[in-house]
Amino acid sequence: MENGLKVGGPSYWGKVDYIEEVLGLDAYAGKGRDYAECEELLNGIVAFVSTPSHGGFGVLADRAAEILTPAAIRVGVKSGAYLWYEEDCKIAVVLHCLHYQGHIDYQRIDMATACCKRWEPEYLAEFDEEVRKYFEAGDARLAEFDEEVRKYFRAKAALLG
Repeated sequence: MENGLKVGGPSYWGKVDYIEEVLGLDAYAGKGRDYAECEELLNGIVAFVSTPSHGGFGVLADRAAEILTPAAIRVGVKSGAYLWYEEDCKIAVVLHCLHYQGHIDYQRIDMATACCKRWEPEYLAEFDEEVRKYFEAGDARLAEFDEEVRKYFRAKAALLG
C-alpha cells in the first residue's frame, strides 16, 4: 500500500504483522459497480491491518475524502499518513459510510449500523445531517447512488424533517 504501510512497519496499534486490502475480504462486494471499479477506487486507500495486540482499518488521510464523508473522517484517529479505525467499534463507521455511499455492499450493514448507534452516535447524527443537506441542495452525488441507497437517504431525510 502507498505511504509505507507494510508488514513489519508501524501502525497505530504497533508493528504490522498482516495487511489485507479491503476488497480481498469475502464480506465486501461491489454495490452498483463491478469488482474492478471497486478495487480501483478503494485499494490503495483502505486496508485492514492486524498487529499482535489489535487491528482495524488504515485509511490514507490525504485520500480519505475520496471515499468517506466528513463525519466518518472525524471519527478516525490520525497517526502518520493514516486515519485509523479500530476493529471493535470504529471500523463500523467506515463500513457504514462506504456501504451507504454505494462503494461496497456490506452484507452485515444492520450490525455495522447498530455498532455505530452504540459506540459512535455522533457520527450517525452527522451522517444523517450530511444526507439531509445533500437532499436540500439537490446534490449531484445523489444521482450516483443506487435505488436502495436513495431510498435510505429519502427515509432518513424525511425523519430529519
